[in-house]
Amino acid sequence: MYLTSFLAGFLSFLTLNMFLITLFLIIAFSNFRLTTKNDKKYIALLCFSITGLYTIFGFCLIDNIYDLWIFYNPKGLLELIIFALNLIFSLWLTGFFRISLFNLDKNRLLKSLMILNIAVVFTLLSFRSTGTIIGATLVSFSGSQNIISQVIPIIILSLGFVMPIGLILILLTRIIKKISEKKWWKIIQVIAGVIFITMSIIDYIK
Repeated sequence: MYLTSFLAGFLSFLTLNMFLITLFLIIAFSNFRLTTKNDKKYIALLCFSITGLYTIFGFCLIDNIYDLWIFYNPKGLLELIIFALNLIFSLWLTGFFRISLFNLDKNRLLKSLMILNIAVVFTLLSFRSTGTIIGATLVSFSGSQNIISQVIPIIILSLGFVMPIGLILILLTRIIKKISEKKWWKIIQVIAGVIFITMSIIDYIK
């Protein structure tokens, strides 16, 4: 049962949409001037946050799929908050916070908050692609009366999804450090930011 949950989480990562979303994630991480002392710490924070968010979403999916749909597609304040988070993420992609007054290299709190922002945006984006797979897997646990019996498979499934993300970031850390100061990479960052904010605006107004 647990192996099935883990494999479902891992397989949900292997989609075309997830490949594109992961590219946005790599570009976002290139704006962190990571060092060997703190890069794994921030990667761990990102993975932990995504795991927690996926666990919450998965539990809502088991409890009532319509409640999750209402939560994920709100009309009003929550929708505006999600758009604001997307806007912040877009500005981060472009490197705006590096050329602004924010001194993120020395401000650990802002770095941590940005990691949390990235985790929320990544979870919301990826859940649109993985939600069906995850929902089909978790429906088999919905009949359990024990909350722990429902939560543990969700956590394992979330770990199966998050582990490839963490491994990719760890393996690419040195490459990310090298290319982050290249002019051509900065152009890619700006283009990615513009694309992302355009997508967010279209999604918000439709």
